[in-house]
Amino acid sequence: MSENIYKKARLNAAKNDSMLKSVEHAYQSVSIPRARLLAIEQTDPQKNMITPNPDDVVSMAKAYNAPELCNYYCTTQCPVGQMQGDEPLLYDDLGKISASLMSALHFLDAANDEIHRILADSKITQDEKNRFAKIVDVLDNITYSASSLKLWAEKNKLI
Repeated sequence: MSENIYKKARLNAAKNDSMLKSVEHAYQSVSIPRARLLAIEQTDPQKNMITPNPDDVVSMAKAYNAPELCNYYCTTQCPVGQMQGDEPLLYDDLGKISASLMSALHFLDAANDEIHRILADSKITQDEKNRFAKIVDVLDNITYSASSLKLWAEKNKLI
């Protein structure tokens, strides 16, 4: 049975805080009732599984030094966040983050020139719509990569 992200974060944090090795002690650190924390970490659909609420996620993220839990929750479990269609950010592999950022920035100069041409007359014509959509994709990729780098930095206590 695979562990879920909340349990993985707790066990990772337990490397630095032995009180987090078991739910029996961890619930005190996160201020979530023991039974609720067990249900949040549950992966067996035959048992009492629950989706954490935002307060639970914030408590776990702080106690476990796991800011990625907030991003995960917002992109995969929160109905409002799911409507945005964002993917969970990268946070644990600086090499992947760097490659993603470099790839995204590679297209920035071309996108900058193109956006100036498209918006020069303050109108987006029908033939410019596809080019405009590609520019938005480039900007989305830059935003995703930059946000991933920021999350990595937070996780590693650099900011």
